[in-house]
Amino acid sequence: MRCSTRPPGTFTVRPDRADEIDWRPLTKKLHGALSGGEKAIALHLPLFAAVAAHYEDVPLAPRPILLDQVFVGVDTVNRGQVFALLTALDLDLMLTSDHEWATYSELPGIAVHQLFTDGDDEAVTSAPFVWNGTGMEEG
Repeated sequence: MRCSTRPPGTFTVRPDRADEIDWRPLTKKLHGALSGGEKAIALHLPLFAAVAAHYEDVPLAPRPILLDQVFVGVDTVNRGQVFALLTALDLDLMLTSDHEWATYSELPGIAVHQLFTDGDDEAVTSAPFVWNGTGMEEG
């Protein structure tokens, strides 16, 4: 999928469907025909483009984007591509997930904190890890 800029403040999402010749604009009907993962990506692309455009006014400021239960239903290949897009947009990603460790070659690095509780009290322990683009290291 790609997201192209049109008049100021508007975007057109055009899915790249392997079974079609040209890139058609995403409509409600086309969105309904997409898989769950494709739908998730189609809905996230305009969000990412808008956030990146918003941050361009202050280039040295942090560029946070926070995502909860990130990319549920999106396959591994497409997840890597989405993380590559987030990297290309220079967004500072913070995410929560009970299954995603973001260990994709498209992602040059990310800190991971796995949270643990012992069940007997309210204490939470964090075990830090770092993905360096090729492997996971204990942090």
